[in-house]
Amino acid sequence: MGSTRGLARGVLLVSVLAGGCARQCPLPGQVRMAELVLYFGQDIPGGGQVDAAAWEGFAGRVLTPAFPDGFTEYDASGQWRDAGTGRLVRERTRVVQVFGAAPAASVAGVTAAYRAAFRQVAVGVVSRRACAAF
Repeated sequence: MGSTRGLARGVLLVSVLAGGCARQCPLPGQVRMAELVLYFGQDIPGGGQVDAAAWEGFAGRVLTPAFPDGFTEYDASGQWRDAGTGRLVRERTRVVQVFGAAPAASVAGVTAAYRAAFRQVAVGVVSRRACAAF
């Protein structure tokens, strides 16, 4: 049952993101597509950071195959409240932005791989429809 529910959510995500909308894009040459923004915390629970070499390895092994048409990545700072302790936590964050048809399975695989590799509790994922031209 869990896998059926996950598949249904994946199909819904792809349908919503890739589905057409009656509204036209505002600028000439733009088309409707999915925009995904993923937030990867860089603190490793128990100590340490995801350093540049570890990030590059992850990007090459996981991100590039998952998003073969390309992505943009940049450094940011994040803040979140630890649900267990109630304290605010600030940490370096790597943001990855993807445009196009990103299958839900690719997103789930990327987030699961990062959580496993770097002992993360979560990876933030934002999805929305956008107009873009490349």
